[in-house]
Amino acid sequence: MISRIPKLLPVFILLLLVASGCGPDAPPAQASKPAPVRQKVEAPAAKKAEERTPAIGKEAAPGFVYSPAGKRDPFQSLMELERTVRKSAAPETPLQKYALNQLRIIGVVWGKGEPRAMVVSPDGKSHVLKKGVKVGQNEGVVTDITREAVLVQETIYDFGGTSRAVNQKIPLPLTKKELI
Repeated sequence: MISRIPKLLPVFILLLLVASGCGPDAPPAQASKPAPVRQKVEAPAAKKAEERTPAIGKEAAPGFVYSPAGKRDPFQSLMELERTVRKSAAPETPLQKYALNQLRIIGVVWGKGEPRAMVVSPDGKSHVLKKGVKVGQNEGVVTDITREAVLVQETIYDFGGTSRAVNQKIPLPLTKKELI
């Protein structure tokens, strides 16, 4: 029986520590704060006229005055585009209904006169392009027609409302011989 005492001693000490930590003591209750006392305050308009005007020889300290001049409206959305040029509601040409990447070139005509290109729109209709024709949804204008592509200059508006001209290209699709 004496040989068991050294083995049970650490278990007994552990039980004593656990039991001493689990006491019925509750944390002390905090005293409730008294309700704030409301005092009657006079309205600023009710001040006497003498108090509102500074005495002779004393100057009133200038208070802070907010001036919104030159600052942006904090309630105006930053995501709105402010275009300086108003876009017409209806497109002027049928090709202005589609984005440039929706148009497909089926041929370029070279010869006498001005070069022309034939494109097919997503609805299956074919259209002839020459310099100056309006095309695309971003107010694009055909600037040049080469043997490989039709070059279009579009007006792009950024979030700040400023516009910039971007040159886009509608490429002529590669033939089967060119792919090999």
